[in-house]
Amino acid sequence: MDEDIKSLNARKSFIFIIIFLALFGAIFVFVGSIVNSSALKTYDRCTVLVEATVIDFSKSVNEDTVSYTPIFSYIYHNEGYESHSNMYSSSFKKKYKVGDTYIIKINPDDPYEFYEEGISNSSRILGNIFRLVGLLILVLDVVIFIVKIIKTPTKTEY
Repeated sequence: MDEDIKSLNARKSFIFIIIFLALFGAIFVFVGSIVNSSALKTYDRCTVLVEATVIDFSKSVNEDTVSYTPIFSYIYHNEGYESHSNMYSSSFKKKYKVGDTYIIKINPDDPYEFYEEGISNSSRILGNIFRLVGLLILVLDVVIFIVKIIKTPTKTEY
């Protein structure tokens, strides 16, 4: 009888782990999809090409990591704008230089919103990494489940 209780508890623990891994993987896939969807929506809204100059960097500090995003200055309909992305990376300070000029796409309905290929690629890469990690977790989850089912003896084998 004691063995039956241990076996039941082991099965419950196994099912809990399988469900937890599945949810964890699904969350990663979901977050990655949201990030990619947001980048695509920004791309669709930003249709006007303008010449923009990097004038400075916005800095983000998390614990011991420092990240940057370039601040662009540009003119649209004879009005000056300064804007930066919400995407920060430690590599942006090396990639973008103050004074360099880039062609960016802005949203004509909200000229502060822009799409710059290098920044947006970083966002899409991040989204794809999240989706890939989520899919790997889900595949691992299925493999663990299948291996456990194959290796679990049936009652006729006792």
